[in-house]
Amino acid sequence: MSVAIHSAWHSMSSHFAVGFAMGASLLVIIGLIAKLIGKRDFAEKLSYPVHVMSLLSLFALILACASAVIDFPTATFAASPWFRFKTTMAILSFFIYAAMYYVFMLKRQEVWTDNAATAYVVVLAIVGGLTISLLGAAGGYMVQGHSVLDFLLKAFGVPMPRA
Repeated sequence: MSVAIHSAWHSMSSHFAVGFAMGASLLVIIGLIAKLIGKRDFAEKLSYPVHVMSLLSLFALILACASAVIDFPTATFAASPWFRFKTTMAILSFFIYAAMYYVFMLKRQEVWTDNAATAYVVVLAIVGGLTISLLGAAGGYMVQGHSVLDFLLKAFGVPMPRA
């Protein structure tokens, strides 16, 4: 029973975290495009949704990482390179989205007028999106035995079973 609860908790929290994080990244990219085509007022209106989605993602990532920590005593972390990779990506993405949230908390609408802040947030959004994508690819591989992003997993040195 406790295994089922833990599994459901991890699954729900990690999928919520991915959804909010990818949504925040997408809104940042949309804001960048709006800024580049001269619609800075539209980009400024995206600051609050990015702020909220980043915060929600942080809460969900905390829950997902906590469920991974709870699983440490079962030795899954030590035994599975996939689980180690997923946990590392989850922790890395937490810090990336924490930095993005911090910038939006401090700067608010100024993110879209200050070029350095815009570049910083866009880099965070792209790197965060990539870490979340790798996290999902590893999860898909663990569950299904294959993933759309196999080539990325191989490039990062994740051990792949032989066919």
